[in-house]
Amino acid sequence: MVALGLDARELDRLHELLALEPREWWHAFDVLRGRAGGDRTAALRELLVPLFGHRLLHCGVVHVLANAVALPLFGGRLEARVGSLRFLAFHELAGLVAALVLLALSGGGRTPLVGASGAVAASIVAYLLLYARARVLVVVPVVVFPLFFQLRAFVGAAAWALLQLRPVARLLDLGPAVPLAWPALAAGAGAGAGLLPLVWRPRRGRRRRT
Repeated sequence: MVALGLDARELDRLHELLALEPREWWHAFDVLRGRAGGDRTAALRELLVPLFGHRLLHCGVVHVLANAVALPLFGGRLEARVGSLRFLAFHELAGLVAALVLLALSGGGRTPLVGASGAVAASIVAYLLLYARARVLVVVPVVVFPLFFQLRAFVGAAAWALLQLRPVARLLDLGPAVPLAWPALAAGAGAGAGLLPLVWRPRRGRRRRT
């Protein structure tokens, strides 16, 4: 997990609070349903906070950078198209779908889910569906003078996925990374297509005066 200015104990506490661990989540769900003993107020917190908060945690420098670049690159144009509130609803719903699908397929495992890759994948898919032939402007900071270049949107999307894979992180020597949670990624991508009406708004032409 990438964090600044936190000691090991604080990192563990933050991870315990925000990471979405399937076994713990399903236990909290059973407590709320009355199928297991425990404090229901605490169970509700353990159910809701990781379900949304896990997207604030990232494993490794590559994981952070890939999502930090991809979200404004692809999501920024979607937000400009429909407004911040509709894009926020789109982003949150897509991330929720990705998390719930992974929970359903996890079988109560203990491997935690962290990162916003599912929600970012939704923005990428929605962008590609709306702007299939578009190019995106990429900025690469090199010392003081940044480099600007354009590339096809689907190339940027492929690079985003590759940068989160462990072999690529090792090759670039950018620090540790974990493989993508492919079920969550696929669910997020599917949610991007299914929730497309939230970020699709036909542009009205100007009416001519008579």
